[in-house]
Amino acid sequence: MSCLRLTSVGLGALLWSTLAPAVGMAAPFAEPPLFTSARGVLDLVMIAKEVPTVIVPGLTTNAWIYEVCQRTSALQNACPAASVHPLGGVRLQLN
Repeated sequence: MSCLRLTSVGLGALLWSTLAPAVGMAAPFAEPPLFTSARGVLDLVMIAKEVPTVIVPGLTTNAWIYEVCQRTSALQNACPAASVHPLGGVRLQLN
């Protein structure tokens, strides 16, 4: 067996052993929160904010997310404490 072939087999095994645990730890896909328009109007408050995010154990960064909520008054400029702010975003449905 050539040295090049042994090297590629070894690198492949190393790559598989490194990536396999990370793939197994991935969270299942969840549908994003849905906001639907009423009578042709979709009135939302969207606020960008920075949150700490763990990329892999031991490596953190800050991600910018949107906090999203239905607007309940004309002067509303903040969302209630229980608002959604998923890293994957939200789904907008226009009727």
